[in-house]
Amino acid sequence: MTPKLPVVSGQELIRALGKFGYVAVRQKGSMSVFVTPPMPGASPSPFPSQ
Repeated sequence: MTPKLPVVSGQELIRALGKFGYVAVRQKGSMSVFVTPPMPGASPSPFPSQ
C-alpha cells in the first residue's frame, strides 16, 4: 500500500511551487493559475489557494 501524501495548505503549495520556478499569472477567487517561464508553450496549471 502506498503511503499517504502530506496535507498542505494552498499558501504552502504556492510557496513550494515558487521554489521550483512556477509563477502565478492570474487569480480568480481562490483559484490561482501558474506557469513556468522557461518552458514556452506550457499550458497553465490551476490550483486552489485555500
